[in-house]
Amino acid sequence: MGAKSHKCDSYRDPVVKAFRQRQDLSPFARCRRSRSAPRSGPSNRTGSTTAARPSCRTKASAAVRIGAARLLRFHAFARCAECETRAHQVCKRNQVERKLVMGFEVRALDGSFGREIVGLDISAAIAPDVAVALKQVWLDHGVLVFRGIGTSPEVQLELSRCFGELEPHPIEKFRLDGYPELILLTNDGGPVGPVYDFAGVATTQRIPWHTDLAFTTTPNAGALLRMVRKVETGGQTGWLDTAAAYDELDQATKDEIADLEAVYLFRAGLEEMRFNRPDGKRLSPRKDNYPDFPPVANPLVWTHPETGRKVLNLSTLNIEYIVGQRDEQGDALIRRLIDHALQPRFQYVHEWENNDMVLWDNRRTMHAAFGHPVDQVRVVHRTTIKGNVAMGRVMPEAAEVGAGA
Repeated sequence: MGAKSHKCDSYRDPVVKAFRQRQDLSPFARCRRSRSAPRSGPSNRTGSTTAARPSCRTKASAAVRIGAARLLRFHAFARCAECETRAHQVCKRNQVERKLVMGFEVRALDGSFGREIVGLDISAAIAPDVAVALKQVWLDHGVLVFRGIGTSPEVQLELSRCFGELEPHPIEKFRLDGYPELILLTNDGGPVGPVYDFAGVATTQRIPWHTDLAFTTTPNAGALLRMVRKVETGGQTGWLDTAAAYDELDQATKDEIADLEAVYLFRAGLEEMRFNRPDGKRLSPRKDNYPDFPPVANPLVWTHPETGRKVLNLSTLNIEYIVGQRDEQGDALIRRLIDHALQPRFQYVHEWENNDMVLWDNRRTMHAAFGHPVDQVRVVHRTTIKGNVAMGRVMPEAAEVGAGA
């Protein structure tokens, strides 16, 4: 009898099966139950043997070269029909997803969401198919950590461009000299933001949970931070998964907030916050030479423009009140949503080392800078990925609310 084919040679996803057949790929998902390849069939009269079909352990070299970008659109594609092994090898023991066709690994972080990218070769230009794969992982997981590979502005820019068009800072003095797409964030030469007293420590760069540009109608798509010089005390950055926070709301709350809008305002200091305001005494004088940002009304629930996921749109730094519920009932709803979203199970907090880079999807996360002592110098470079989808509307009639708050 000829070799018996294994069930792993057929895949449940017809799109991927058709794609594999068109490219003449051997199966590339290693099956846990079939540890050895089928043996060749018995000899025929001429002394030759019948060819055996490749086992599910076979990883076709063609899969390394072609089709990677197309395949990675189907994040849970090509499951083995017998043993449920995914084609991109999810290891349940150590939570390592091995992207066999891309040459990098995707590892779970210590927090509840986000992923670490390991083994990415950035010694040369990033190939287009690798860029597509990285972007898909970013959209799937919201936060990506690249430890120790951010060795230069050029590396940061090369990686950043995988995720979209970069947006220079509108104020030229914040741009890194010679690199208009990089933003320099540092207190070298003195703090550029407010200084507060927290528990007797003069602290700078303390920014509570927020979404970048939540006080505009079009938030940016994301950003990539690179730690150039870390501080010895504090300086952590946290991210919060607002998509997961929405998913875990009870249905009654989802129905209650489905069509609600909230007003968001630009804040020049923590003392202006209405919700989730940290306890701290301002030490530095106010500077009121900021641009004029009119109030905006944005939805409390937003649909991510690329993934279609529902997101709980709470920027605690900027939210002012619910449109049509400017009363204690509306404020109580905001506090309840914030208390739910800020649970540690939705968070990832990064302890920085020099040359770390962290990328986040600004449309499905909030982030917070925990601050550091003002006498310690911290240097960070940032790129911003431009947003192209508006979520809300300008609401100038709400301006007097912020002025009187």
